[in-house]
Amino acid sequence: MMQERKRSESAVSPVIGILLMIVVTVIIAAVVSGFAGSLVQSQQKVPQAQISGTFSVHDGFFIKHNGGDAVPTKDMVITVRNSRLFGPDVEQRTIQVVNGTIISDSSDVKSWMYTNGTLGVVSFNPGETAQVNSTNCFCDILQPIVKPSDYRSSISSDGLTYSGGKTVFWGLCFKNPANIGKTFIMDVSDKATGKLISTANVPITT
Repeated sequence: MMQERKRSESAVSPVIGILLMIVVTVIIAAVVSGFAGSLVQSQQKVPQAQISGTFSVHDGFFIKHNGGDAVPTKDMVITVRNSRLFGPDVEQRTIQVVNGTIISDSSDVKSWMYTNGTLGVVSFNPGETAQVNSTNCFCDILQPIVKPSDYRSSISSDGLTYSGGKTVFWGLCFKNPANIGKTFIMDVSDKATGKLISTANVPITT
């Protein structure tokens, strides 16, 4: 009788072990599934859009939403950089984020973002145009990375004539009339993921 009881008690351990293994396996599968699902959801949240731009040295920088998803302005990061037409090795060295406070709607009434952090424009929708007005296209505002160190003391009131000595840097400024006919690169990215939404070559015109 005692021998039968020992046998039954010893048989309990393997059963519990198997049950524990099953529970652990189910938990791992649930965690992996949830992680994979969250990745898929985050991928789906990144909007896809066709966004282009034009730059006039007199009239300013215009950004056009040509189609695709509406893009929340709080999630957009717009960067500009000089193309190879400005010289070798300038593309990576001249990347800079366009400050949301200098971007406005097409009527130049509402800023995308105000200096206190609130949004004036919530969403950039297909068919809409945003702009950076001519004054905000001055090199020290739109392109602070490349502005000449004597820019403000040497630039004319309309931003088109530079009389200083840092001519190499002035040569990288989009508002320089000598750059009419060239293009620069505009990238639009999703702030949360860093993924590219759209990229475009922006022509510089009169």
